[in-house]
Amino acid sequence: MTELIDSLLEFSRTRESLRPAYGSVKNTMDRAVQAIRSHPEFHRVQISVYQEGASSGWFDQRKLERAFFNLLHNACEAVAPDTGRVEAEVKELPQSVEIRVIDNGRGIPELIRDSLFEPFVSQGKENGTGLGLTVVQKIIEDHGGSVAVEKTSEEGTVFRIWLPLRSDPGDSHRAEAEKVGSPELARSKRTPSE
Repeated sequence: MTELIDSLLEFSRTRESLRPAYGSVKNTMDRAVQAIRSHPEFHRVQISVYQEGASSGWFDQRKLERAFFNLLHNACEAVAPDTGRVEAEVKELPQSVEIRVIDNGRGIPELIRDSLFEPFVSQGKENGTGLGLTVVQKIIEDHGGSVAVEKTSEEGTVFRIWLPLRSDPGDSHRAEAEKVGSPELARSKRTPSE
C-alpha cells in the first residue's frame, strides 16, 4: 500500500518539485543497488555496475535513485533467482549521461510492450501497481531526459536512459524564461555566483 501511495504522489508532483544538487550518477546508481540488495528475494541475483567517465552533474539525487530503483527492481523480478544477472552501465557523454539497465530475464510480454510506460500497466506481478515505469519516465522527463526499451527478447531486456547533466541548475530555468520572453524571470533564477 505504501508503494502505491508513494508512486501516486510522485506521479502527481510537478517538474518544479525537483531539488537539484551536484552529484555522481554512478553513486546514485550504487545507492539504488544497495537498496535492491536489501530485499531477501534478490540476494542471489548478481547485480553489477559499470562506469565509463565521471558522469557528475546537477540532478535530484533522491528522485533519480527512485527511478533507478524501479528499473532495477523490475529487472530483478524478471530474472531467475539462481541464474539472474542484472547490469547497470553508466556512460558519460558530452553534457549528458547514458544509463543502461540490462537483465537476462524472460523479456517483456508483447501484450504490454506498446503501453509499458502508461499508468497501471502490469503483467505477471502479484503485488505490482503498474506505476513503476510510469514514475521512472516522469522523473527522467522532468530532468529533461528520456527512457526507452532498447531491446527485449526471451534472452533479456535493455532499458536505456539519456539524461542531460547541466553544469548549472539555473541554466534550464533561464532558458525557459527567455523562451517565454521574461528576462526578469530569467535574471531572478540566477545563482549568487553569477
